[in-house]
Parts: sequence; C-alpha cells; structure tokens
Amino acid sequence: MNDLFGRRLARADGLLARVENGLNLFAGVLIFGLMLLGVAQIVLRTAFRAPIFGYIDIVEVSMVGFAVLAISFVQRVGGHVRMELLVSRLTGRLH
Repeated sequence: MNDLFGRRLARADGLLARVENGLNLFAGVLIFGLMLLGVAQIVLRTAFRAPIFGYIDIVEVSMVGFAVLAISFVQRVGGHVRMELLVSRLTGRLH
C-alpha cells in the first residue's frame, strides 16, 4: 500500500515539476518581451519622438505577474525572489 502511495506521490511531483518549469519558461519569455518593449520605447522616443504611451504602467503591472509565475519554481529550488523597490533608492549608510 505504501509503495503504491509513494509511486503516485512521485508521479504527482514529476507533473508538478513540469508545470513549474513551464510557468518559469513562460515568465522568462515574457521578461524577454518586456525587454524588447523597453528597447522599442527608447528607440521610438529618441529617434522619432513617439514614445509608447503607458509603457511605465505595463512594466509595473508586469513585475507582479513575473514574480507570481516564477514563485513555485523558486520555492522548489530553495531560492528567493527579490524586487528592489526601496533599496535601490537609498544612497548609502546613514551613520
């Protein structure tokens, strides 16, 4: 009985690992697309004076999605997701 449960659990774990890897790959593709959007924003803004309206909003909303898509994979490998929203704005030591 325990052997049957162990095999089913291993099978479910393998399926979950494939789902996690797929979501992680999807998040990576979306991040790459966002990078291309950033390059297009810079080129259009400087060369043609035609920025992509709502670019900042797209980036801000997308950051949450990227973190959520990658969170199960990060949990499996024992890592962590860090977004430097406050730390990047600090200038240095306070003392």
